[in-house]
Amino acid sequence: MVNVQVLELHPETGTHKRRKNASMSKAFLAAVLQDSIDCTGVAAQRAANDLVDAIIDELRREGGFTISSFGTFTVCETKARQAINPRTGEPVEVPPGRTVRFKASPGLKQNL
Repeated sequence: MVNVQVLELHPETGTHKRRKNASMSKAFLAAVLQDSIDCTGVAAQRAANDLVDAIIDELRREGGFTISSFGTFTVCETKARQAINPRTGEPVEVPPGRTVRFKASPGLKQNL
């Protein structure tokens, strides 16, 4: 998860306040969409869900994709390996699997 500053609506004053080190979530995406395009919360939540679903579908179908000026997401295969159980110190077998890797674009790196 990405740590970001989230804007929360204060219930009494109707103003936004920042909450530091909040996790990036579909609710956060929905709030940004709602503020950006001035739509209902239900529509923004549906759009955020559709966005996340589209990203997952594209990763499954194509094995990766690029958002220009943001970065590239790639599905990578991981090999089986030995690891150590931190509680017992015993070696354990980790099976092969898949993970998603992200490489930031030069533009994103420059803006950080």
